[in-house]
Amino acid sequence: MGEPKLIIKFIPLLVSSILYSDMFRVNSFVDNNTKRNSMKKVFFINLLVIMICFRFFSLDCRYIVIYSDRSRNGFLLNLFLGEDLTDQICIVTNLGRRSDPFVEEFIISITDHMTPLKRDKYEYLLRVLLFSVFHPDFDEDELRARILVNKKGVEYLVRQLHVFQDPMLKCQILWMIPHLHDPAFFSVCMTEGDHLLSILKQTSGMPGCLINQEIICLLEIVEQIGNKDYLPLCQSFIQFSRNKQVIEESRQLSKVLLQRNQE
Repeated sequence: MGEPKLIIKFIPLLVSSILYSDMFRVNSFVDNNTKRNSMKKVFFINLLVIMICFRFFSLDCRYIVIYSDRSRNGFLLNLFLGEDLTDQICIVTNLGRRSDPFVEEFIISITDHMTPLKRDKYEYLLRVLLFSVFHPDFDEDELRARILVNKKGVEYLVRQLHVFQDPMLKCQILWMIPHLHDPAFFSVCMTEGDHLLSILKQTSGMPGCLINQEIICLLEIVEQIGNKDYLPLCQSFIQFSRNKQVIEESRQLSKVLLQRNQE
């Protein structure tokens, strides 16, 4: 149902061609002042039509997305890649509001479009998309179903975790790992934990609030996984971090894992 949007984008050109054609048809019979007045009218009419069309798109964008399904993903993805940031945010925000949660094409395409110059933009858009489609307010069964439907895309994100730089985006991806129920992906948490530990050492235990938040997020995921192999990592966080919350969370988790290690 999104195809009429393409027609709307060509309305200004259509109106322009009609007006210009009409103007030039009568130009040979009028004086210069009349010609100038005709051109001014055409200019302002074009401007008005363009403003109306773009305003219509901004209002209608969310409805095009919300009332679509996976059969329109290709069209929406092409629209997404050709729009400005405001419309891109509109699209990824409303994908989570439609009844069909299948968005694998968006997850993979956005990830693959992350060039060094556009990394910040696409990481932000990916974070908005994940928050929309896998919103933390969904109940456990709904979240599990949405992750299962997009399993290929989620697994792709987990494998690509090392290429992302936004700690909050990494938290969103890490948070989905336990829902995959695949021990093969648990090693990703260990790899990311080693990376965070390296940052702690380089910054004398004060890496900044975003990295500290990712460490706390990782500790929560490790607690869900419950693997005692993470005990040395937790103890290292205690040793090298200078953040009270990170130290306390690591200490509590270490006790839990130590008990399991003794069982």
